Amino acid sequence: LFGRVAEGPLACLEVECRSSGAARCRFLLGSPEVLGRVYERIVEGADHRDALREQLSPFARAFWDEGCVSVPEGMELFAPNIDEAYES
Repeated sequence: LFGRVAEGPLACLEVECRSSGAARCRFLLGSPEVLGRVYERIVEGADHRDALREQLSPFARAFWDEGCVSVPEGMELFAPNIDEAYES
């Protein structure tokens, strides 16, 4: 679904987990290259928010679901048209 909306390959990285004590599970979706760099920074000890901000371009967009609307600082809001994602 998200790959179709993004029109390209995506990687997924879990950055918060309820089973580890976080309030919710949180995942990042992005290009494999960007998430690879984010992961490297997290391994080095950076917070995932800071690591993501370091990778942002002026064209970065945040995706969300209606149950948890939040946009990281420096990102613009974007609501994908889910119907278009299922079109061939």
